[in-house]
Amino acid sequence: MAVSGCRPFHNAVPLTRSVIESTAVDDHHLFPRAYLKEHGFAGPDTILNHTLIDKLTNIRIGAKAPSDSLGEIRGELGEDLDRVLRSHCLPETSDGPLWTDD
Repeated sequence: MAVSGCRPFHNAVPLTRSVIESTAVDDHHLFPRAYLKEHGFAGPDTILNHTLIDKLTNIRIGAKAPSDSLGEIRGELGEDLDRVLRSHCLPETSDGPLWTDD
């Protein structure tokens, strides 16, 4: 994904090697383990639940539902969030799994 131009969730700039290194971008959960455990879901470590997320965004997500985290990020990035989601090959529709916490 980094090669294909995925963008960080906190500023929507293209990921470069220097951005990855300076912002501690790593493979993190979209649906946090604590959120899934609290809601009785199993399997937080599937490949479908991972993407490249920087350290600050990962801390910000914490144990929140994806819709809550994305709502906060949308407040800052506006329509750029759609570009970020597309860059991670994630659904951006308001009735999609990230926005409905499914």
